[in-house]
Amino acid sequence: MSSKDEVSEMIFEEKTTSEEVVSRFGLVMKIDNRGHVTDVVVNAPMRAVDPEVVAKISAIMSVLAENLLSYVSSQRVEEINVSFNNGMLLIMPEGSEIRVALMTSP
Repeated sequence: MSSKDEVSEMIFEEKTTSEEVVSRFGLVMKIDNRGHVTDVVVNAPMRAVDPEVVAKISAIMSVLAENLLSYVSSQRVEEINVSFNNGMLLIMPEGSEIRVALMTSP
């Protein structure tokens, strides 16, 4: 689990590679352009791995996947950071998929 300071540091990094995302975030999902989850990696036991949380993230990304992937590709967006009170959601386009990583602080 990560502290709020670590979450803040992640926001200000210039670039985050896919490998860094997989190793530094607690939960990482790959979602295709139809909104289907193609891969899930859990690096740290955390509250975010609650099936209800994963289901909510999957539902949100399913709705957004096709439009989001089209938008980030056309705008050459490398990543989207969403900060919230106790964590961060990172969205990175990877070809025809989107990598979604979740980090929470205790």
